[in-house]
Amino acid sequence: MKKMLLIVLGLFVVLCTPVVFGVVIQGSKPYVQKFHHPKMDYQLAQKAKAEARAARLAALEPQVPDTGTPKAEFTEVNHDFGLMAPQSTSRHTFQVRNTGDGYLRLTPGGTSCKCTDLIVDKTPIAPGGVGEVIMEWNSDISRPSFRQYSYVKTNDPDQPEVKLEIHGRVRVVLGQDPPEQWFSRLIRGETATDSFVIYSQELESFQLGDFVSSWSGLTWEVKPAPVEKLQTLNAKCGYEVTLTTPSTFEENQFTHWLRYEAIPDDASQSPRPGQIMVHGRVLRCLSVYGHNLLEGGVIDLGVVDEGESATSHLYIRSRSFDGELKILKVEVEPEFLDVQVRPFSGEGAERTFHLDVTIPDTAPTCRYDQGEWGSVRIHTNHPIAPDVKLKVQMHVRKPIVFE
Repeated sequence: MKKMLLIVLGLFVVLCTPVVFGVVIQGSKPYVQKFHHPKMDYQLAQKAKAEARAARLAALEPQVPDTGTPKAEFTEVNHDFGLMAPQSTSRHTFQVRNTGDGYLRLTPGGTSCKCTDLIVDKTPIAPGGVGEVIMEWNSDISRPSFRQYSYVKTNDPDQPEVKLEIHGRVRVVLGQDPPEQWFSRLIRGETATDSFVIYSQELESFQLGDFVSSWSGLTWEVKPAPVEKLQTLNAKCGYEVTLTTPSTFEENQFTHWLRYEAIPDDASQSPRPGQIMVHGRVLRCLSVYGHNLLEGGVIDLGVVDEGESATSHLYIRSRSFDGELKILKVEVEPEFLDVQVRPFSGEGAERTFHLDVTIPDTAPTCRYDQGEWGSVRIHTNHPIAPDVKLKVQMHVRKPIVFE
């Protein structure tokens, strides 16, 4: 009965658990027998093959004296290949001279991209000899500027690793100059125009399909690009696109896109989509500027001792209004602040005002900052943006007495 229980237990362990040992009953004495695992056997066999291959390759390498100190001197480590076609392969040979008194050995190291490969002759370079390292790369279609690098390892104790770099430009299939369009000084009620060029350094000729934009009211005019502009871009063909903005703007800063399609005249080539981002910044109808004006429209009056005064001299500038700007009312908090608005005496006086904000010497001790701002609000007759709202930061403290 005991023998039967041991046999059942051994079969259960073998069938139900992933172990490599089993219990076998022979007569009355059990013993342990190893079972072969197919996956483990395969991994061990592959490891043995790799070690044997490495040993064979090592035996094929020329046996040279391991005395002296090698020194690697490359004629160049940075190569400019100029201009090349997109999605094409190129190579460059870097030469290295061994100026030491020991044999120089080179082996490939890492690369910056899978598109780059390093070919190294592992034959040891004798003292005074010259070797070669070949760097091969495949250009990208999406980036006009191309730069990659690879490392070569040496037994030179002063430079165990050398960085070899190639860079240049890839001919642009479809590009824009400038790559993005900026309207940085838009004025409400006025339109603005600017131009960019759509060009190709690869296509012999192409047509532009329909344009579409996320900016409602944006218009465009397309005409062949000037020859001198194409020559500057090393382009074979291109178009100049002139954009005109609407005169109304919902936001002070925004970004929109303009999309189009370039259709090659060669019917064997597929149309290529293009897109340019259009950014805009609208100047305020009533803007305030000056040295003591911080980001977010904060007037910084600083820290003063009780009984002293401080003044911030600012300017108010009016835009998008052809009439004469008039100051209707000024509201301040705290009320002891002295705010004076007076016309500017120079050019454009009808659109510019002096704004002086003063802490009088009669101000009580107080503190206004992020916890509780002071404020200046100026009401005008401007038809679009009649009010100017500013925050005030200041600290009136008890004088410090030194004993």
